[in-house]
Amino acid sequence: MKRLLWLKNNQLTCYSVRLTSKTVVLDMIKYGDLDTKKWRVPCKCYNNLTFALYWLKAFFSCEAYVTEKVIRIQTVNKEGMQDIKKLLDCFDISSNVYSYVPKNPNHSEVFIIVIQKKSSRFKFREKIGFWHSKKSEMLDKALSL
Repeated sequence: MKRLLWLKNNQLTCYSVRLTSKTVVLDMIKYGDLDTKKWRVPCKCYNNLTFALYWLKAFFSCEAYVTEKVIRIQTVNKEGMQDIKKLLDCFDISSNVYSYVPKNPNHSEVFIIVIQKKSSRFKFREKIGFWHSKKSEMLDKALSL
């Protein structure tokens, strides 16, 4: 455990913990490359919609931004985003893919998926959802639920 922040009187207020598990790592790498620009949706997602649902739920719980108007994810991995778009289509969730090229030449192009239609955000909530409670609450509020 590592100290990150101290208040007056040396009261510890924030912790950083790093846990590693060989079992978890070996399980994850059997599904494919985990490199930032090379990862892909596991092939098992295309043969098993239950697996795809849980994979999407985990990915969106970690990576999504939820606002009043959209659910959005972004990454520098074009092929990975195209895979996610295909999975969303399997669940009949309408989404759009955009790209953004930063002005700074040292930064990579970013690929963005946006779920904008209210009906699609509702389908996302009903069919996939989030494990992240704040994201679930924000989506419910945006959908007036």
